[in-house]
Amino acid sequence: MNSVSGARGIGEKVEDILEILWAPGRVFERVRDQKVGGYLLMLALVTLVLVIPIRGLVQPYLDANIDLQFQMQAARGRPVAPEALAAARRISGIGYLVSSILLVPVGALVGGLFLLIGGKIGGARLRYGQAMLIAALALVPRVLGTLVVAIEAALREVPSGETLYALSIGPARFVDPATLSPAILGILATLDVFSVWQVVLYVIGVQQVARVDRSSGVVAAVVAWGLGTIATLIPTLFQ
Repeated sequence: MNSVSGARGIGEKVEDILEILWAPGRVFERVRDQKVGGYLLMLALVTLVLVIPIRGLVQPYLDANIDLQFQMQAARGRPVAPEALAAARRISGIGYLVSSILLVPVGALVGGLFLLIGGKIGGARLRYGQAMLIAALALVPRVLGTLVVAIEAALREVPSGETLYALSIGPARFVDPATLSPAILGILATLDVFSVWQVVLYVIGVQQVARVDRSSGVVAAVVAWGLGTIATLIPTLFQ
């Protein structure tokens, strides 16, 4: 039986993942009682298939990110040996692959927890499994963003000192990362099109799954976004 309450097959899960981009309310309504595991596996596989071939396209931007971090450390009186810079460049590509793949499971686990907290504050009663499902499907725009970044990187000339922020579809694209603190850059990076789209899906997901009004969904989504932003900025305190 494949219905709103029954287990959905592989083809139906693929349909849900695609349709979340243009009819999220309909998707969240029909999957509100589904388990999250199958969606996590599919999204992780799609991300893996995407990031492996595009790693070479973004490597020059990754190198520029590493160079910028080391330059900023040197400006603060903490110069780094050239060997350390070369080693950091070598592992940056691996770090990009790992972080991209972990985006799905970690994003669902942590995003689900933050949505659960936000739901309690906003008056939306959610089970953790439901919150994880919302968080997982809300990652679809982020996965799409990975593809958009790759296409843009392929269409541009090989950059000279441009960091990954230059590929951002948001305010981080228009600033000089060398003149801003890592914390400000981190905040700007959370305001790109795909991250904002993710928060919008949080709102719709909470509204449909918990069957609450829009204001409760907004509160839950804003709290989840705020907690996620704080967690993202913690590492910048040590830079």
